[in-house]
Amino acid sequence: MVMSIYHLVTSFNHNKNRNLILFNITALLSILSNYTMLDYYVAAIVVYMLIYFVENIFIEKTKIIFTKTSILNIFLFILMFLILFEPVRKVVECNSFDFGGKDGFSQDTLPFLIYNCLYGVYITTSEIVIYDIIFLIPVFLSLIIFIRNIYFRNKEFWYNNRAFYIINLLLITISIGTIAQHILFKTDYIVGRFSLFLFPLFVFNIGYLMDYFIKINKIKNIILGFAIVLVLSSSVRFCFNTNLYSCSEWYYDCETKYMLKDLVKLHDEGKLKQNDVKLGIFWIFEPTINFYRQTKHINWLLPVDRDGIKPTDDYFYIFTDSIVNIKPDTYTKLIDYNKSKTVLLKNNE
Repeated sequence: MVMSIYHLVTSFNHNKNRNLILFNITALLSILSNYTMLDYYVAAIVVYMLIYFVENIFIEKTKIIFTKTSILNIFLFILMFLILFEPVRKVVECNSFDFGGKDGFSQDTLPFLIYNCLYGVYITTSEIVIYDIIFLIPVFLSLIIFIRNIYFRNKEFWYNNRAFYIINLLLITISIGTIAQHILFKTDYIVGRFSLFLFPLFVFNIGYLMDYFIKINKIKNIILGFAIVLVLSSSVRFCFNTNLYSCSEWYYDCETKYMLKDLVKLHDEGKLKQNDVKLGIFWIFEPTINFYRQTKHINWLLPVDRDGIKPTDDYFYIFTDSIVNIKPDTYTKLIDYNKSKTVLLKNNE
């Protein structure tokens, strides 16, 4: 997506046809990896046409003419449509755009952007409203700067800050598009990992906004100081939170594979019955365990379900704090998994 944005911005400066082709190719690759990137691509097309319109009508005061580049744009858009039609149709048919956000953009999507920016920081429900306002200020401040410079037909700003206002308009257009989709097609608001593509856009928006203010000599040192604080705090947060064993949304799954390896080892040592071993789990582990069961060909282990642990299970794999719900004399603790805060138990009944 970032590479696509680069070629979109560059297409206004030089090698227009080449950069537009690369913009569409990289956008296509991003969509094929994550269909929520359709929101980005549609927004990018809208932003491109908006800037083209503003540049010709308001800045240069010329007529919009149909050029070879316009023909190329139409051809690339049709090509993208033909490539994406069938895979997107199948996704829509399977209702795979059920992201989980039902309440609103500011209640669902924006809070997850804040959680991603402040990963590891506990934020209460009342505090999230304050953070919403803080995070929206740079976006709308950038938009006001953009509109003001269009109003005064500031050509210097227009040609020297393209990346700044393109990023800002992308953020706003994607937000409006998400809201419109929910109203028109009842599509859920994007949350969690589905909304992660907004994170680099937001960071770029802040970066270009600070770059704009740094050019104003009166407040240059203040902005530089603020930028240094942001860099240092971000670096410290990164050092404290980064690891090589888990993802933010799947921390609980970081040792599931190792639990299954331990279970296989017990089976090979003859400490498990050889066939039809039942593993009771907390429902959240079901996809991963069944995935490894199939790919590692652990055929003696029965498929796990989402019905919780049962007296007929041979073993339990649950969160450590859930042990209190099991009678003390009915199980034997085998292995603790400290990173995921889970435990493997043997059923004694």
